Amino acid sequence: MIELAADASGPELVLNLAGEGEKPDAVDINNLVQPRLDPVRWARAGRFIIGDITNLPIRGGCATEVLGTRLPMMADEDRNRVAAEAFRVLKTGGTVRLHSSSGDGVIWGGPPQCCGLRQRHHRRHLLERGEAVTTTDQRQLSEAQWLLRHPAPIHTSELAAWQEMVRWELSDRSLGALFSLLVSDDDELSYQAMAAARALGLTVWAAGTSNDSWDITMPTGAQFRLARPEAVSPLRGRPSG
Repeated sequence: MIELAADASGPELVLNLAGEGEKPDAVDINNLVQPRLDPVRWARAGRFIIGDITNLPIRGGCATEVLGTRLPMMADEDRNRVAAEAFRVLKTGGTVRLHSSSGDGVIWGGPPQCCGLRQRHHRRHLLERGEAVTTTDQRQLSEAQWLLRHPAPIHTSELAAWQEMVRWELSDRSLGALFSLLVSDDDELSYQAMAAARALGLTVWAAGTSNDSWDITMPTGAQFRLARPEAVSPLRGRPSG
């Protein structure tokens, strides 16, 4: 997590980038390309705007706080745009808090400061993707590495091409591995597995606010709830004991 400061006055307006109702008093801005939760559960009149977080449909200098509580992997250019847009809509003295699904403040330390924001707190934590894997299923590892090399796009215009690549390079043979990744304790891998499963024709919604359980509908219409058997990250190996 990185927290940055930009003396705010007037009514408070909190913007939650790619938000899904995590902060009740915030306005969620989400383009609905890959929401984890069914929007029926969290989209609220007056508290939800369909929009691109790299091009916010908000006038400048109006927000007292800008949040990104679970931002997915994205290109450097997009991270720079998100940071620039957060700075543009922020009131003087307002605060930006950006949380990535993985990588934490290491990923978001640079772009906001380049936009003129002052760093207030930086907690370094980065999952080392190259860690040795001992007992993790090789197929699961292979799909995890593919997803990290080809992350789901954040823009609607790029979605169709990425989904076609998933269908061609992963295919239905990857579903078992994707299910395992879906309930991983690594938020980023879980998010990417969700997007890939959707590209393969499945309907996938998080049953709660964590990755512990998911409601799945197969292309055949069969439905089931997928639950995590134990907290395991496929790139960290299994806990001992």
